[in-house]
Amino acid sequence: MFSNPVTASANAACCLSLVTATGQVSIEFESAETVTLWLAGISHTLNTGGQIVQLEQDEKPAAGAGPAQAPQPKTGGRRYSVMPYIAPAELPLQPQELAQQMAARRPTLMALSAASTLLLMEEGRDFTRYVKRPDGAFVAEPVLLWLNQTAGEEALYWCAPGQRLAQPNQRIALGAISDIWL
Repeated sequence: MFSNPVTASANAACCLSLVTATGQVSIEFESAETVTLWLAGISHTLNTGGQIVQLEQDEKPAAGAGPAQAPQPKTGGRRYSVMPYIAPAELPLQPQELAQQMAARRPTLMALSAASTLLLMEEGRDFTRYVKRPDGAFVAEPVLLWLNQTAGEEALYWCAPGQRLAQPNQRIALGAISDIWL
């Protein structure tokens, strides 16, 4: 997705795409540290729910692979697979360890606890969402992105900045995520 004219100016280090069986959500955050923070929060929430987030080898998605709207990172790209937890021979990385691996050059981020990270995500932040319209054109739109963990639901919602309206067609359930691309 990040190889077309509209998204070409996006900073690849600040982008994250969440992929489900039915589509994807691609977000540009203000910094690589913020991407790492949100990834750590998503990983923590999924781990708590019995799923693991595992780094696959650095790769670009193959042409035609994955869902019809598979993300296309500008250069390289890291893919994290989300899968049900199965007792392994050795323990998987904890969310904090995963974030430490990703942000080895950014130690200040690691001072945040999982609870603090989730609180920041629940408050929400304004970011840029990249969307492929039905006519095939890509658009960049400002959005407020936040984590909702109420009534047993764990989902990311987005809407126009300053509104905080939870719409069913503007959400991605964390349990539906199959891959995360950086």
